Amino acid sequence: MVFTTLLFGKGLSATELARANGLVSGDRVTLDEQTKMTEQAGWTLIDQQDTTTEYRDIVLRDLRAYESRREQAANILGTAELEARLQRKRQYLEGITDGLLHRAFFVAETRG
Repeated sequence: MVFTTLLFGKGLSATELARANGLVSGDRVTLDEQTKMTEQAGWTLIDQQDTTTEYRDIVLRDLRAYESRREQAANILGTAELEARLQRKRQYLEGITDGLLHRAFFVAETRG
């Protein structure tokens, strides 16, 4: 199995963690917690790579594409959905830039 996930940065203070929580929707965990959850689910972690830089670049390109085609995107998505997507992407960029959020790629296999 391979998967990616958006994680909280390591060693965040309570204030930083609260801020990071405010930037993302859904539950997030740290790298150590994700590793433990993967193993508890019966998978053996084979490899893990930090893909934060690549993810930041993708989010930034995506944000710029939406902004440069705002009118077309609003016609397809509706203004409210477009603004929600733009806000979420801006928040992810803020969290990544400030070291609050990281993206990781995992490779795991079932124990057998």
